[in-house]
Amino acid sequence: MASWRTSTQKTYSTYIKRWLKFTKDSHIKPFNPTEVQFVSFLTGLFKDKLSYDSLGTARSAVNQLLSICGGQDFSNSLLIHKSMKGFFELKPYFPKYVQIWDVKTVLNYLKQLPENLTLLNLSCKLCMLFWAATRDTVSQWIKTVLIKAKVGEQYKPHSVRAASASAAKYNAVTLNTIIKTAGWSNATMFARFYNKPIGQKQKTECVTGVK
Repeated sequence: MASWRTSTQKTYSTYIKRWLKFTKDSHIKPFNPTEVQFVSFLTGLFKDKLSYDSLGTARSAVNQLLSICGGQDFSNSLLIHKSMKGFFELKPYFPKYVQIWDVKTVLNYLKQLPENLTLLNLSCKLCMLFWAATRDTVSQWIKTVLIKAKVGEQYKPHSVRAASASAAKYNAVTLNTIIKTAGWSNATMFARFYNKPIGQKQKTECVTGVK
């Protein structure tokens, strides 16, 4: 677990704690469960109204834990695969955005801000560049910047990840570099949820200056 990124540790820890509680309450060996017991855990999460994306994260977290602790690897389990497919069919999960905003739009907005910034604008600028502050504060600042940069009020703070990853691909950054930087274990997460076409109107304005 020490080799996991900090962000991965925080994400996985939630589901690992739930797994350990589940195994304790169910009198199951936490590091040597059966496929059926694993599916039972995921089914419980599904009944708790977790999204398909969250179920996938939980599946990955527990499987990583089992691998580290010498348990069975369920990565290619047909039963678990079919169960995940069933969860998806019962509660389909689709990406929030069909296309994403152009990073250059926000960078151009930040670049044209005057030197004598207000405290709020300065905080917003630093937030977009360094992501330094509490989670709620960062989210509010990012939302403010996106609105002022006129990328569209439909985009929420979490869209920054998709926008930056999509911009990297658009600018010919290798897929391996994108995956490594984002902390994804493979290209599936990027392809399914973060690889978006950049809004054509925004892209044209940024590249050509034509509105």
